Amino acid sequence: MKTKGGIAYLIGPFVLAASLVGCAGNKFNQSPARNASSGQVPASQVETFEAGNPPGRPFEVISALSSASYSEGSFRKAMQNAAGKLGANAVIDVHSFRAPRTLGIHLQSGIAVRWLGAGQAATGGDAKPGIAFVTLLEAPIENTNTFAEIRDTMLLIGGLQLQSMGYCPIYVSAPLPSGTNIPSTVTYDVLKGSESTLCEKMLVMRLTRRSQTYVGVAGTANIEIQAQLVSRANNSVLWTNTMHLKRLGLGLASGINVASTAFMGQAAAKAIRGMPRAQ
Repeated sequence: MKTKGGIAYLIGPFVLAASLVGCAGNKFNQSPARNASSGQVPASQVETFEAGNPPGRPFEVISALSSASYSEGSFRKAMQNAAGKLGANAVIDVHSFRAPRTLGIHLQSGIAVRWLGAGQAATGGDAKPGIAFVTLLEAPIENTNTFAEIRDTMLLIGGLQLQSMGYCPIYVSAPLPSGTNIPSTVTYDVLKGSESTLCEKMLVMRLTRRSQTYVGVAGTANIEIQAQLVSRANNSVLWTNTMHLKRLGLGLASGINVASTAFMGQAAAKAIRGMPRAQ
């Protein structure tokens, strides 16, 4: 990206992120609870397991949980409280995620589970509530830092958009190639063993074209994003949208915004806005 003094990256997605986080605070979105026990579990007794650190004992999924807040420090207690009210013994695959330049807005996700005793089998079907969220950057990106900023901003603003639509987005920690050119296809088979196996659906957002410049007091953007909602049951595509966005920004504020990382987050939210809302 051409910039003037690097200022094309000074504007973060402040307004959009703040409006989408709204009153979410530490109130957790949750997918419809399944197999929740009748009794609640005190928050102090609900264990938490970070993403990539499986509990090593059999469990039954009760519900996906996700929230947006301005405080990373207080979310864990709120997550334990939300899970305990559902009768969960633990929250696994815990993520606390923040994109750069977003006024400290964090997204958190985890999956509330109930421990199973010896010889006890989980009740209910294999597919679980919740939506796994994956962003793939396939367009050439000029450097590693820009790659990470664009990816994280699209995840954060896209995740906030999903929450506003009633979804409970779960972030996927399975390793994907870290280079600039990410594979053009991803399925539950590719992400085998990740959080996606605990969700009924997966949203795959692909950045397939990106050209952004800022020169003088004008910015331009030519972006293409493909969004697909995929069923875990058979990898079938439930909904798809290809958004081709061309934008010219004139004037200092408008020109910088169009050429900024923030604009990518705005484009991500726009790409999935027409997706069917959560039932």
